[in-house]
Amino acid sequence: MTQHLGSRELRAVRESWSRTWLRIVTDRHQSWAVMPISEGIVQGEFPVTDPIHIITAWNPRCEPHSEQENLRFSEDLADWVDARNLPLWEGTGFASDGGWREEGFALVGLSRKEALEVGDRWGQTAIWEWNPEALMTLDCQGGGETRYGWVRAPLPCRPPFLPGGLVPPC
Repeated sequence: MTQHLGSRELRAVRESWSRTWLRIVTDRHQSWAVMPISEGIVQGEFPVTDPIHIITAWNPRCEPHSEQENLRFSEDLADWVDARNLPLWEGTGFASDGGWREEGFALVGLSRKEALEVGDRWGQTAIWEWNPEALMTLDCQGGGETRYGWVRAPLPCRPPFLPGGLVPPC
């Protein structure tokens, strides 16, 4: 388990993750929504050969921060991604009811161990891993995982992290 959440809080967080959808936008402006569904079911084509790890720097240690603080944390993570010459893909998580979002990165080319270390470095309870067989949440400190199936749906194409939410034509 994680050091910063009790078992009751962790159950509530896991329940909210099961209703999360992920927006992934590649450096080539391809955009998808990826949503958890029943384990063992996958719908859509997996876009790359390596797993994709969705990692945010928002609200470290499950403590709420202002949007300005979260954007600053995210800039630090973007600098880390850039220093390693990884593709800069957007990986943003959204509550299905629209109640929250956490901007992050969809990282391609990291091992699971490396991705968990990145999540832990930025104070995250868990990260997402999307691969051809499953969509999973992976506990950054405790090694646990929760597996889901997944469905991928196209979204309007646009560059990652477009300010103001404007969607230009492709």
